[in-house]
Amino acid sequence: MSSPSQDPNECERTPSPSPHRDQDEPVTITRSELQRLLRNQEEMLKKQHQLEEQLANEIRTKKKIRPSVKVKSTVRSVYNGLAENGHEWDTSKPFGHQVNKDVNDEIKKGVKNQLSEEEAVIQVAMKTYFFTKRKEKKRANSGKTKIFRQKQARRQRKQQKLARRKDVLEKSTSIESTRKAELKEVLQTAYISSEDTDTADDFDLSSDDDLLVSERRRSKPLRKRPLLWRSKTLNEAFAMLDQRHAKKLKKMGGCFIHERREGAPSDRPSPEDAPSWAIKYSILDKTQN
Repeated sequence: MSSPSQDPNECERTPSPSPHRDQDEPVTITRSELQRLLRNQEEMLKKQHQLEEQLANEIRTKKKIRPSVKVKSTVRSVYNGLAENGHEWDTSKPFGHQVNKDVNDEIKKGVKNQLSEEEAVIQVAMKTYFFTKRKEKKRANSGKTKIFRQKQARRQRKQQKLARRKDVLEKSTSIESTRKAELKEVLQTAYISSEDTDTADDFDLSSDDDLLVSERRRSKPLRKRPLLWRSKTLNEAFAMLDQRHAKKLKKMGGCFIHERREGAPSDRPSPEDAPSWAIKYSILDKTQN
């Protein structure tokens, strides 16, 4: 007798493997099953790619919270008012510790009464000020407060001098564009000389007043600490910018607050990438030998 006819698809199908089958034994599947597996794999890879793109976009577009000056100032004001009544942070504990909860709640309440600002923004400003107070306390305990205030005031003076020179250069119409480009390259604090008062006792700033110069210090003369490695060309360029600023002040009826006198030279080295025209030849010769 002839055997019954067999379906062509059945010859390609293999029975499901039994639990006792050797794991290394090959398994065959139909063409349609293989195509379905490939489609599923392709779809999974596509979804994975979409998720990776979405995550990358979220990271790129996520903005860091930066409280405004007004928010930071209000946080300081509210906290200092609480501190006057004995309600202070315990800076030996973390910001979010239970012992600081009542103070944090009072600060948030006080700031919200004055500003319509999101709580997340207020929280960031509070944390920033908390760590400022923690550092301040550590400096006080180690006896480094006076040194810190001295350095703080020196940095501010350099920043102010730099800002004045940049403003004059930017607004000048008589300085050639190529010369402007050269000067912009050296308008950095690394090229700005420091200015100190005669004694460290004159530095009485606290972190709460944002480096405002006290009336007692206004009358103190400043000692300029010249950078001996600066070239004559650079010194003349900075002097020219300072003179233009002073002339502008005079027209407005103002003048520099401090009298400036020559002091001991600074031992700060020149920047490694300083342009050759900004450095004295004698200094260049020493560095090349």
